[in-house]
Amino acid sequence: VFVGATVNDTGPAAASFKGASSLNSTNSFYVGSVLVFTSGTLKGVARKITGYSGATRTLAFATAFPAAPGNGDSFYITGRID
Repeated sequence: VFVGATVNDTGPAAASFKGASSLNSTNSFYVGSVLVFTSGTLKGVARKITGYSGATRTLAFATAFPAAPGNGDSFYITGRID
């Protein structure tokens, strides 16, 4: 899996936020993959995805990011680290 997208959430949290509609619509599709920010204050920071709702494109993380991302911040999702 390698996909680029942006945060699409007017109230993102450090441990959970919605991604762009271009993300896959299948539940748990990205679980076990790594999300890495490529812009914003979290640029270069990575976390393992532990939950994903395909209907809402909501990504969840057991280890929260140091801060909430900004709406529109870009990221990519790559690899699985099961």
